[in-house]
Amino acid sequence: MQLYLLRHAQSESNARWDRNPGETFHYPDPDLTNLGHTQAEAVAAALAKRNEEIIEKKHDPWNHRGFDITHIYTSLMIRAVETANHIGKQLDLPVQGRTDLHEWGGIYKLNDETGENTGIPGNNRAFFEANYPRIVLPDDFNDDGWWDRPYETPEDVPARADRVVDWLISIHAATSDRVLVVSHGGFLNHVIGRLLNLTAEQTQRNLDQRIWLVLNNTGMTRVDILPDSRWLVYHNRIDHLSPEKIT
Repeated sequence: MQLYLLRHAQSESNARWDRNPGETFHYPDPDLTNLGHTQAEAVAAALAKRNEEIIEKKHDPWNHRGFDITHIYTSLMIRAVETANHIGKQLDLPVQGRTDLHEWGGIYKLNDETGENTGIPGNNRAFFEANYPRIVLPDDFNDDGWWDRPYETPEDVPARADRVVDWLISIHAATSDRVLVVSHGGFLNHVIGRLLNLTAEQTQRNLDQRIWLVLNNTGMTRVDILPDSRWLVYHNRIDHLSPEKIT
């Protein structure tokens, strides 16, 4: 399996943070900005491009011939859904929604006065069917709002990353599938750590010490999972973006 881990395009929250670094605020489930949609279209075009004249090699560490994505999975947070939707349209592939690919915390509201985080439902089935019919909703989707649980504490994130990696490996590891996962920078730090055999404690210690695997908006990481090894082929690839579109 070739596994491609993609951070979503620029969200309204990302843009606000860029304008006001260090500001305390929280958008429960922000949309993409206009620039974010442009970034998503750019990565979609890159993933769709094929260079038939290039001879197929056993290992193509830069995907010179193309990506040939076979499966797309996405977080159900809107910034990821919108990014994956652009890609699914360009590749003419269904996009499988997953409730376990969300960013730390899930869908929640921040009380400015108390600092308390409270889980809120998220978008329901009718919303997705009306706005994103390409998204295939998962079996554990709650029709009244997919985030049917309280705020996710930081201590719960590593176990979720373990479950995601174990699930991907159980489905795809023994295949030649090329799997794209659209998710979030914080959560992907845990997933990549797990793939590279770091323990949950090691990954969390790195994050606590501000040792961060940087992922720009639409930055992509490739990990090849072979029968006897795993290869980190590249990390945070953003050559599909021109300099002024990098965030």
